[in-house]
This record gives sequence, C-alpha cells and structure tokens, in this order.
Amino acid sequence: MESPERKPLTGVWSEIERRMVDGQLRLVLEVLRDLREDQRFWLSMGPEFRVRYEDFQGDLAALRASFRK
Repeated sequence: MESPERKPLTGVWSEIERRMVDGQLRLVLEVLRDLREDQRFWLSMGPEFRVRYEDFQGDLAALRASFRK
C-alpha cells in the first residue's frame, strides 16, 4: 500500500526547489527593474541608498545566474 505522503526522489526534489528559488529570484528582479524605472522611487532615495540598490540588484542577478548552473 502506498503512503499518502509520497515525497519525490532527492534529485527530483532538488530540481523542484531550484526552480522555485529561480522563480522567486526572477520575480524579485522584475520588481526591482520596475522600481528602477519609477522616477519617484529614485527621487525618494538618498545617493548612498541608490548605490546600495544597484549593488543589491547586481548581487541578485549573479545569484540567479549561479542558480541556473
């Protein structure tokens, strides 16, 4: 008799998790791109925060690229 709580094999589960994280990273990057295009967002930030925002966006893009490998 099969268990009602069947879990995927380890490799399958890793792929499912990888895809979920990749999807979340895509969503965050998309939101950050939308913010980047919003003039009010930039005007509301001080210069030091603008630099941190750019660094953060770059870090997320690098994380997503490493996740795709």
